[in-house]
Amino acid sequence: MSSLERVGAFVTGLGILALLVGFLSATPLSPWLVMGFGGAFIVTGGVLTSINRAKYQRFITLSLALGTIALASLALRTNLTGWGMFALIFGVTSVGASIYFWGAFGKGPAGIKNNGNFHSEATKQGGVLSWMLAIAFTGFYILLYWFPDQLFGLVAAADPLYHAITGNSSYWVDGQGVGHVTSQWFAYGLVYTLGVIVMGFRFILKYRHSKYQIVRTLSVTFFQLVGAFSLPYVFEALNTKQADAFQPVVESYIPVYQSYESAKTPYFAMKDSVEKVKAAGGDLTALQPQLAQLEAAYLASQSATQKYYAEKVAPFQPTAKSHYFTYFWPLDYDAIHPDFIEEHVGQATWDGIQVPHAKSYDGDKFRIETKAGYGTFGWVILGVGVFMSFIGVVVLTYFFGKRWYCSFVCGCGGLAETAGDPFRQQSDKSLKAWRIERWSIYSVLGLVTVVTLLLLIDWKAHFLGDSLKGNLKGGYGFLIGSMFAGVVGTGFYPILGSRIWCRFGCPQAAILGILQKYFSRFRITTNGGQCISCGNCSTYCEMGIDVKSYAQRGENIVRASCVGCGVCSSVCPRGVLNLENGPSDTRYNGLQPISISTGELRIEN
Repeated sequence: MSSLERVGAFVTGLGILALLVGFLSATPLSPWLVMGFGGAFIVTGGVLTSINRAKYQRFITLSLALGTIALASLALRTNLTGWGMFALIFGVTSVGASIYFWGAFGKGPAGIKNNGNFHSEATKQGGVLSWMLAIAFTGFYILLYWFPDQLFGLVAAADPLYHAITGNSSYWVDGQGVGHVTSQWFAYGLVYTLGVIVMGFRFILKYRHSKYQIVRTLSVTFFQLVGAFSLPYVFEALNTKQADAFQPVVESYIPVYQSYESAKTPYFAMKDSVEKVKAAGGDLTALQPQLAQLEAAYLASQSATQKYYAEKVAPFQPTAKSHYFTYFWPLDYDAIHPDFIEEHVGQATWDGIQVPHAKSYDGDKFRIETKAGYGTFGWVILGVGVFMSFIGVVVLTYFFGKRWYCSFVCGCGGLAETAGDPFRQQSDKSLKAWRIERWSIYSVLGLVTVVTLLLLIDWKAHFLGDSLKGNLKGGYGFLIGSMFAGVVGTGFYPILGSRIWCRFGCPQAAILGILQKYFSRFRITTNGGQCISCGNCSTYCEMGIDVKSYAQRGENIVRASCVGCGVCSSVCPRGVLNLENGPSDTRYNGLQPISISTGELRIEN
């Protein structure tokens, strides 16, 4: 290691130490669980010592250090928050990692820098550290989705920035001093975005000989930082401000609405009674005047309430909501679900007012939910989603191939290309993996399509029960959105490569792939005469494509799975591969094989 790398590693270590202390000391983790962590690390160090102390010296030291920190944290059961902790965990770690990467990749001539990938325990197949990293990543996502309180230290450390942007808080502390998480997603988004930025800096240093890689990395970093991370919280801040201004209106409206409810309830109760008596053949003489009187009171109250709502409430209804512009159906699988449409664009002026009888979780504020939607903002969100899902995707893929989204815009692809770059060689290149890939990704696409169609049809036909609708939406979100895309898709980077979700599960990638294969100008051209069969292209293809076999035959590469990342071209020492857009009818180069037989030379058609 150079001196710069050592400085970077030291500074990064300080940031990671702060993260560990904050995580273990500030969360509601059971002391027994913390002791289990500490014991597991110490035992791991002991086992590795007994196996081969010289070979695993670094891992032994790391395990013993982590075990000691875990046990020591039992005495630090305090909630570590504030800008100081924010700077230590996020700032120091990012700066230290950047210094390290500058020392590792920023010096020396530009060019391919993959030395030692198959010797490092962190990046080789079956490496000890690669499995440790996979377990750590997977465990993080399990906590993130289902046990967010256990990430209190991380959430509390990120909260100063969240509060500065939105005015809200992402955690609270109970009377026993135990922290609880209100929302873990800002902290996760911050970690995710910093990962893309810092590891993107590493990627640019590593591939600075390729202008294409520099532009591509800057693009995914921009869309992650602005489109996926910053804009949604700017909208949340705007929504919070509007909701605060809306609060007095809600409170003035509650008595009016309660008066309406007091007239509505007895009317429908009497109406049900009349229907039952009528069905039984009873005498309605005494009931009809009562029903007419209650109906008149109900209609008068309804009219007065509607008028009050239209004049007093509707003009102050919040008109913005947090939203991701970089995802659309089917990747954003609920973008055209009925619930989304109703929430954003509404149905009627007044229909569907609900005023909870209990106070909301975030203080003494009453909430009011309407079906009025978010006005122009809601229609823009829906319009952009529908346009991009069914028109924009087709047009852009025709001109630029799948890469316009998967390698230049998508946040999942951005993390895979930056934080996942050290593990891209782990992708399975076998024919078996290719078969699984095709069955898997199109099955997910089929599933999300069926679920969406069923929900849209039920919106008007009402043939699904509430329970079944909830299971359809929740089941897909759990199995695909959480387990596949999150836990497996990112957690397994170190052992299965960086594009697991993109390759085997992403329904957006499936649609883009079909368009790219049969209806696009994009292709990777090859110069077979220059290929020396080194295998770099296939090795570092994160989508598991055997690029070398195409190059050896001089065939253009037109594959549904190719995301156009261009790394195969960047690692080729002979310039054999080139990413191009051209006429769609010339993507297949139409090479005609020469057949030589006795006394005859023939070009096969």
